[in-house]
Amino acid sequence: HVIFNELSSYIYYNNIKGELGFWNNDGKSEIDFVWWYGDKIIGIEVKLSKKFKKEFLKGFKSFPKNLHSKYIVYTGDEELLIDDVRVLPFEIFVKRLYNDKIILT
Repeated sequence: HVIFNELSSYIYYNNIKGELGFWNNDGKSEIDFVWWYGDKIIGIEVKLSKKFKKEFLKGFKSFPKNLHSKYIVYTGDEELLIDDVRVLPFEIFVKRLYNDKIILT
């Protein structure tokens, strides 16, 4: 998974603490990547879709704790803010990741 490789590389080479994993609710909903560090929790959902769909928010709505930041990464062109979820095209997400705008310690 390209996003997993980018996140793992960024975390490793920048010596960022915390834990990168995933979350699911017995197969009912899931978040592809969750990064935990202290009281900060960041959720990242990845979709192979050129159009945003409200159903992409399902995992965030089911997550049992407050997320510090929420991202949906997709193959579309438009940057969106839906509720408190940032919807970003893949290229913009990766650029912001390496500019220290996604995972903050």
